[in-house]
Amino acid sequence: MKPIPTLARTMLALALLLGPAAGIRAQAIDLACQQYLKAPYISDGQRYSAELQPQGLKTFAMTFFGSTTYRVVVCGDNDARTRLVFKLFDQERNLLFDNSRHDYTPYWDFEFLHTLECTLEVSLAGSAPKACTVLMLVGFANHP
Repeated sequence: MKPIPTLARTMLALALLLGPAAGIRAQAIDLACQQYLKAPYISDGQRYSAELQPQGLKTFAMTFFGSTTYRVVVCGDNDARTRLVFKLFDQERNLLFDNSRHDYTPYWDFEFLHTLECTLEVSLAGSAPKACTVLMLVGFANHP
C-alpha cells in the first residue's frame, strides 16, 4: 500500500474537520429559510445558494409563470447585525421589489399576470465585515 502524500493527508484532515461544521451550518440556513416557506407555499424543489463576499453581489436568473402566486425567501448564515438585501428586476431592469425598503424582510409574495423573466440580486447591506453564505428558496402557492 502506498503512503498518502502530505498534501492529500492535509486536505483529508481539513475535509473531516470542516465537513461536519459546514453541514451543520447549511442545515441551520436551510431551517431558517424553511420557516418562511410553509403552507400554502410549496417549494419549487431548487436550492439557490452562493457565497457572498462583502461589497459583493450575486445574481440569479429566474422565470416566473403568469397567474401563479410565488414566495421568494432569502436567508444567510450572517449574524443579526448584517442584513441581506434582495432586489427583483424584470428583463428591462425595472425594479420590482427591494427588501431594504421593507425593513429587510426575508421574503416577498407576489403574482404576475404574464410569464416574466427576472433577475434576483442578493447583496449584504452597508459595509458588512465578513462573507456570508446565502440560500434562496422559491415556492408557489398551492390553491385547491
